[in-house]
Amino acid sequence: MFGFSGVHLFFVLSGFIIFMVHFKDIDKPRRYFRYLKKRFIRIYPIYWITLAMISSWLLVNHLITIENVYQNIALLMPPPSFINPVCWTLSFEVFFYIIFSFLILNRILGTIILLCWMVGVILTNFFGVEIYFIIHYAFHKYTVLFMIGGAVSYIAMYLKKLAPYMRNKLGYSSFICGIIIFSLTAFYCSLYKIINWDLWIITLGFGLAGGMLMLSSLSDNIERFFGSQKSLAYFGNASYSIYLLHYPFLTVVIPFLKIYFPINGQISITIFFLSASVLTVLAGWLLYWNVERPVLKLMRNHILAKRI
Repeated sequence: MFGFSGVHLFFVLSGFIIFMVHFKDIDKPRRYFRYLKKRFIRIYPIYWITLAMISSWLLVNHLITIENVYQNIALLMPPPSFINPVCWTLSFEVFFYIIFSFLILNRILGTIILLCWMVGVILTNFFGVEIYFIIHYAFHKYTVLFMIGGAVSYIAMYLKKLAPYMRNKLGYSSFICGIIIFSLTAFYCSLYKIINWDLWIITLGFGLAGGMLMLSSLSDNIERFFGSQKSLAYFGNASYSIYLLHYPFLTVVIPFLKIYFPINGQISITIFFLSASVLTVLAGWLLYWNVERPVLKLMRNHILAKRI
C-alpha cells in the first residue's frame, strides 16, 4: 500500500549524502569538474548499460523505435516515455546534481539559485504560477525532498560539534521520531487507501520521516550499529543495479514464476512474492559484481585520475 515511500526516502537520502560528501567542495570552483565527473560516473555508465540491454530486447521485438532510445540517453530532459519506467527518478537526481554544482562554483551564486528554486516550488505548487521557460519537473513537490535531505545534512554537520552523550540523545530521539512519523504516514495511506504519490501530506510525511532517520546518524551508537552490518553494506552497494534492473526483470520473471507457483492461496502468494524478490535481488547483485563494480573501478581509475 505504501511501498512508494521508497522513492521519498531515496530523494531525501540523495540530498543528505550530496551535501554531506561535497560540503567541503562548496565555494571551491577548482573542484567543479571533479564533482561533475564523480556524479557522471555514479549515474550514467550502468544506466547506459542497462538501457542498452533492455532496448536491444525491445527493438528486436519491435516494441520501441531507435528514436525512443535516443530520447532516453540524456536524462536531463525527461523523454515522452521511459524505456525503463523506474528511471524517471534519475531525471530528478541529475537536475539536483546540477543545482548543487552552482554552490561549488560560487557559494553566493549557489545560495541565490537555491532560494530561487525554493520560491519557484512555492509559487508553482501553492499559487498556480506557470513558469514556462523551466523544464516541467524542476519545481515538482518531490524536489522538496532533496531540500529536506540537504537541510538535515547541514544540521547534522553542525550538531556533530556537540558532546557525544548529547549527540546520542538527539540521535535516538530523531530515530524514534522518524519511525513514528513514517508509521503515522503509512497508517494514513492504509486507512484511506491512498495510492497517489503526489499528495503533499504524503510527500512531507515520508520526507520528514526520512529526514529524521538520517539525523539519527548523530548517534555514534546508531551509526556504529548500522556500519557493522556488513550485509547492509553488501547489498547497499548493489542497490543502484538492483533498482535499475528490478522492474524489467520482474516483467520477465513473473510470467515464468506463474507457471510453477500458481496463485491460489495465501501460502502460494507468499512463496510467489518471496521467490520473485529473491531472484530480483540476486539478478541485481550479479549485475553489480560483474558489470557495475568493474566499470566503476575502471572509470574512476581513468577519468578521476585525469585533471582538467
